[in-house]
Amino acid sequence: METMDSTNPTLIDGQTSQGTATIAGNAWLVINLPGTGSGYGKFTVDGNLNFSGTYNPMIAGNTPGTCDTLYVDQSMNVQPGSYLQAAVNGTPIPGTWTIIITGGNNINKFSGNNDSATGLHDTNNQPEDGDYQLSF
Repeated sequence: METMDSTNPTLIDGQTSQGTATIAGNAWLVINLPGTGSGYGKFTVDGNLNFSGTYNPMIAGNTPGTCDTLYVDQSMNVQPGSYLQAAVNGTPIPGTWTIIITGGNNINKFSGNNDSATGLHDTNNQPEDGDYQLSF
């Protein structure tokens, strides 16, 4: 899914009864909003999300808190084999970046990540249940 302007995309589950959307088949989720000036954006899932693939959020290394964010208004299930591959723009300084926010369920850790290449640390359920945070 791609937007060609500065609007944040929303994936709707297709049902009004809180169904479940699925990102599967080793898909990549990359959020890029070229019309915003910063390139950082928010991807919203209106419902539940089963995620199986690679999540590739970008963070502003020199601006803690500025990053791509996956927002799931219900629950998110990170499937086994899913991978977190963060991209860092600039040189990281100490701080945190919340890359996933959900409706409050406990979120699983990704099976793999590129933390050793970026120097970042990923933590599930921080700062609250259902959030996923990177820190440097």
